[in-house]
Amino acid sequence: MRQRTIAALTAALRAYETENMFLPSTEQGIMALVDRPTSKPAPANWHPFLKKLILDPWGNPYNYRRPGQKDKGGFDVYSSGPDGQAGTADDIGNWSL
Repeated sequence: MRQRTIAALTAALRAYETENMFLPSTEQGIMALVDRPTSKPAPANWHPFLKKLILDPWGNPYNYRRPGQKDKGGFDVYSSGPDGQAGTADDIGNWSL
């Protein structure tokens, strides 16, 4: 389930990138897929790429980081896992797809 959700978020981010020629910034985060970003870079071809924010199985929003620490040439999408702490061994992300 978590891997499918991360794959869906990754696909939505790739669609955003295809339509706007860039990815959201780390600050804009995954919310850029749900609400139009008001900060730069401002997407010219924005529409909702998700109907609502997707939460991980522990009820927390997924994290997004660009550039990625795991995917240095792209981005990281990940859950902080059951402990809710980013950067620990239980993190689950697009690097493990």
